[in-house]
Amino acid sequence: MDELKKELKIRKRVAAIAHRLVCKWQTLRLAPLTHAVYNLTNNIDVQQTEQRLVEYERANRASIISNQARL
Repeated sequence: MDELKKELKIRKRVAAIAHRLVCKWQTLRLAPLTHAVYNLTNNIDVQQTEQRLVEYERANRASIISNQARL
């Protein structure tokens, strides 16, 4: 059950960062998000995956905040 909780926590975090993609169905690319969740859940390339999420969040911060305000 701990693995499930861990994966759900990671999915929620990744979804909050990548919400911009979900709002734009034409540009929706789930593969990178799925890989990020998989890697973090299974402790694979954790530092590299975390770095990619941080870079994405930093590059898209304004869009993420805008989308969160609409919720």
